[in-house]
Amino acid sequence: MPPQGYASPGYGAPPPQVFVQQFGYGMPPQQPGTVPPQGNAQILYDQKSRTTYQVLSFFLGWLGVADFYAGHIVTALSHLSLFVLAFFLCCAESEEAVGLGGFIVIANGVWAGVETFLVKTDGKGVPMK
Repeated sequence: MPPQGYASPGYGAPPPQVFVQQFGYGMPPQQPGTVPPQGNAQILYDQKSRTTYQVLSFFLGWLGVADFYAGHIVTALSHLSLFVLAFFLCCAESEEAVGLGGFIVIANGVWAGVETFLVKTDGKGVPMK
C-alpha cells in the first residue's frame, strides 16, 4: 500500500486534462520575451491574384490602382503623382506644358503596361497565384 497522500498507480481519479486556448494564427500564447517555435509555425497569408493584378494594371495602371492592390505603395503613389502632374499640365494654357503633360501620360501608360507582365510578387515578396 502506498504512503498516505499518494494514489496507487493506475487507480483513482484520471489525470487532469490541460486545455490550451489558441490565439492569433493557431499558436498558443507566448510568455513575454520568448520566441515562438519556428519549425512547424505556419503563417496564414492571403495571396494576391496575378490575373486580377494584370486586369487592374491594363485598365487602371496609369493611376496606380494595380500597385495599390498588390501592396507596392511607393510605385502606386508614383503613378498617381505622375497622373496628377500630367492632368494639371494638360489644363495649362501654354502649348509646351500641354505637350509635356501628354508626354508624361504616355510614359506613365508605357510604364504601367510593362509592369502588367513583369510584376510577379506582391509588396511582401509573396508570389502571386
